[in-house]
Amino acid sequence: MKMKSLLIILSVCYFIFSCRSSDEGMEVVNPEKSLNLSDLNLGISFVPLDFGILGGIGEVTKFYFIDELLFVLDSEFTKGIHVFDLNGNLIRSIQSIEKLTIWDFIVDESNRELVLFTLGNKFERFTLDGNFIKSWKSEMPISKMMKLEDDKLFCDTGMESNARDKIFNLVILDPSNFKIKDFLLPLDEEPILAQDRVKNYALINNSDFLFIPPFDSKIYRVEKEGSIEPFLYFDFIDKLMSIQEFNRFLGDLPGDVTTGIDGLVYSNDKLFFHYHSNGVPNFRFFDLKSQNLYQLEAPNDFPSLFFQFFLMGYVLEKNDGLYAVIDLDHFRPFLDQSTVEIPDDLRKMLESGILFSLVKITVG
Repeated sequence: MKMKSLLIILSVCYFIFSCRSSDEGMEVVNPEKSLNLSDLNLGISFVPLDFGILGGIGEVTKFYFIDELLFVLDSEFTKGIHVFDLNGNLIRSIQSIEKLTIWDFIVDESNRELVLFTLGNKFERFTLDGNFIKSWKSEMPISKMMKLEDDKLFCDTGMESNARDKIFNLVILDPSNFKIKDFLLPLDEEPILAQDRVKNYALINNSDFLFIPPFDSKIYRVEKEGSIEPFLYFDFIDKLMSIQEFNRFLGDLPGDVTTGIDGLVYSNDKLFFHYHSNGVPNFRFFDLKSQNLYQLEAPNDFPSLFFQFFLMGYVLEKNDGLYAVIDLDHFRPFLDQSTVEIPDDLRKMLESGILFSLVKITVG
């Protein structure tokens, strides 16, 4: 998921440094340039998932690859992590030791273990085979685990007050005992309503990742040792709501304002993201090489429409492409439409009643 060639890593580091040099925000609402999604030369392939006696799942909230296996989290319906081979065959399912809701999980690759965060603010460790190891009570609630690097587990707090009665966007935990090591990005006020993000972080190399909290106009680069610096500055021309304004309106967004960016996806010097305004997603693309920001425009063709839907969910970046696990029910209405040509492999899956598919997209 994270491996890059040395040349690409050096290239990315160069452009990251150049992005830091200016505080001038790029106009994200009406960027000067636009890009047609058909110009990205998207390649799409599907692997149907067979749930066997399990029948199906509710909603995929996260997934991960390791050892030629796919680990898929269904947080609330089956409350389990379901393990598939790369042909889509179900091998086993893993539940928390008390059969509780699993809010999030991450793979500890160095120890070859799963780390679960469950209802009741508990961390649990399992072997990749699903054998329970140990559980710990967390010192605070978290929204998601983003990266586990050596002796640091980087977590999004979800902007909730912690046990020390302070508010931060990020917390670093010790993965050996899940004790708090440090906090990053402090806040003055907690939003009145939780701001769930599908994926507000993106891994850019073996060590570092990008992160953007709600109500913020900056994407930050977080380094493995715990340092954090602004990476990109955006100008929302007064359409980005502050936490104070959000709380004053009791979470009811007026007009075309937004609470910020979601759906960070990084691939080969390309950064995709979107923000919502008037309930409509607006897709943007930043080219690290040219330092240009584009508005993404979608023609009425299936690859372009599908890619927009793809970017709205949890996307995993790997060397050979971008991956998502898609609920195919969203696309069955296309069977009755003659204006959009559906690929044959997808049509067969839709007609056969298959519920979910692993999807790989390559960006040319």
